[in-house]
Amino acid sequence: MVNLVICLSLFCAPAVVAAKTDVAGQDEVEIPVLGSQGQDLGGQRQLQIELLAKDNALKNAQMKNQHLQRVISVMGALLTIMAGIFIFLLYRRVRTVRNDKQELQQANMQQEVHAVRDPLTGLYNRRSFIELMKSRPLKLETERREDSADNPDCLILMDVDLFRQINDTWGHAAGDEVLTEIASRLKDAVRDSDMVLRWGGEEFLIYSPKSNPAQITRLVARVLHAIGVKPFQVADLQMPVSVSAGFVSLPFAGVPESECSWEKTLQIADMALHLAKAQGRNRACGLAQLLIPYERAMPVLECDLAAAISAGMVELIEVNGPDQVNMDHSGSGKE
Repeated sequence: MVNLVICLSLFCAPAVVAAKTDVAGQDEVEIPVLGSQGQDLGGQRQLQIELLAKDNALKNAQMKNQHLQRVISVMGALLTIMAGIFIFLLYRRVRTVRNDKQELQQANMQQEVHAVRDPLTGLYNRRSFIELMKSRPLKLETERREDSADNPDCLILMDVDLFRQINDTWGHAAGDEVLTEIASRLKDAVRDSDMVLRWGGEEFLIYSPKSNPAQITRLVARVLHAIGVKPFQVADLQMPVSVSAGFVSLPFAGVPESECSWEKTLQIADMALHLAKAQGRNRACGLAQLLIPYERAMPVLECDLAAAISAGMVELIEVNGPDQVNMDHSGSGKE
């Protein structure tokens, strides 16, 4: 029995050793195979991790780019808005400056107009005439002698008859309408080369250059007719209006202007105007020529025109205005 066991043990021992050897061999073969697969898996994982890292970095870069683009867009929009606001403010500033400049120019133009124009009638004023006379060059002696006989200038000084009664009876607004209408009629009555002025208050002046004696008389008659032939329409009133006038030539009676200036000549016209008033209004008195030397006549002319006329020192011309009815503006019906 014992021998049988020992024989079996001896018989089976090599098999067991072989089996173990086979198992060990198998284990040695399998172990290398499992190591290579692990390395591959590790490499793949590392590659995936790297790819993920790159993908994340790319996404981060894209996000940063998008953020930067948004910032740039916002900044661009802000710059555009600011530029628009700046341009708008600059435009307003330029426009304001331009408007201010235009307003200043208009104000200066208005001041210039008011400096030479009467604001009520739109006629030239006294100042404009004085400036004209200052800038009017004195002619040479030979030229003055030639023009004084044939084509002297003419001054016609007029005053509205009974104008104070118009203001007292119908009010200053009515008086202003009368003055405005007189200005309009005077402008229609004169030549384009003539100058019509509001001399002051209810006085008007016509400066008519280069008018021979016959033209002067016709011009005065035309002026009186233009004012007095047709009643003035003031509100609901039909108001008869007339003027009285004094007229002289310039140079006066051929006397050189160096001896008888335009101021003295206008003073003589004013005396002729008062003479027309004294003789009944609605007429004009003019001085045609001196009948005695100027040196003898002038002292009397400067003081008393009526006395000079009575003494035969000067030739008088009278021009009557149109016939009128009821020149009394007080309402009594009598003058």
